[in-house]
Amino acid sequence: MEAQQTDREILRNCRKIVLDTMTAVRCQLRSDALPALRRLIENDRQAVEDATKAVDQAAEDLMIAGFEKPRFRELLGGDFVVFSEERGVGVVGEDGAFRRIPRGQAAPRTRFVIIVDPIDGSEFAVSLQGAWCLLAVYDRGPKYQDPDGSGSGGETVAAVAGDILLDRLYWATREGPAEILDFATHSWHELHGSDEPMTSVAGCRLNVLTTKVQRFQAFAQQCALMDALGTEGRINLAWGSNLVIQVAAGFADVALECARGFALYDILPGWFIAERAGLTILDLDHHAISTRDLPIHRVLEAYLTPDRTERDEKINALRRKFVVAQSRALAHAVLDKLNRA
Repeated sequence: MEAQQTDREILRNCRKIVLDTMTAVRCQLRSDALPALRRLIENDRQAVEDATKAVDQAAEDLMIAGFEKPRFRELLGGDFVVFSEERGVGVVGEDGAFRRIPRGQAAPRTRFVIIVDPIDGSEFAVSLQGAWCLLAVYDRGPKYQDPDGSGSGGETVAAVAGDILLDRLYWATREGPAEILDFATHSWHELHGSDEPMTSVAGCRLNVLTTKVQRFQAFAQQCALMDALGTEGRINLAWGSNLVIQVAAGFADVALECARGFALYDILPGWFIAERAGLTILDLDHHAISTRDLPIHRVLEAYLTPDRTERDEKINALRRKFVVAQSRALAHAVLDKLNRA
């Protein structure tokens, strides 16, 4: 009971951090500065990257400030590692301050790892098309060792995903259900997917990520899958954890990533929320994916590799391809239609 209470308190703090970040990002995107930001982006491709990075970093700074508060460190029982998209790998130590770990050094063997993506879909955020704030707390276990990076019986404690522009908050804990709070409609409910889950590909709503040319080309080759969808099927554009959470919320029937794969900070919150909602998560070989016992050590090691070429190779090797569906039959049916060439 005490562990469950601690998990709920961790979740409460994580929700506040994500909500504060969502509010700050919305204010920044809807302020008087936005027209100037848009003009900057229209005039220079490099400015697009600079603008999105600036928004990302500001959001990440706000989240890290939440982790640095004494209560958060108290809940996690001491030092913990933070792995984020912008700052990379760092640690919150005894003094409560975040310190980035230089590449070439090893991450400390703390029990907890906080995984953060402050704005997933930042190129969409600056044009007000959509963006998510993602946070997950991973527990590597009270006797964490993991010398070979294979995992040590760890598990996700809690995950929170905020839909920044639609003002929705999704969350789950390892002992509790997956839930949504929609601030726009003042509604709350548990997530279980659709009331009438699809079991075959024909006519289903499929979420994919096709924004970049290479991803679009990879999906465009899936002729058998698109033929199976038929005229009543729908293909929706989504990204990262949003891709998966929409299935848990019943907004889509299946989510697929068969091109490049996703990094852990993009997908772990969505996987965990989908898992707690009772969905099926499979890799492209029809094997079940679990958010338990993930190779967190290998992920941190890859991002701390000093040589850029070697680092990129390690990171790409850890990216994950998958299918998520409420119905196990639908997940297998989608995989059966994939062109793996």
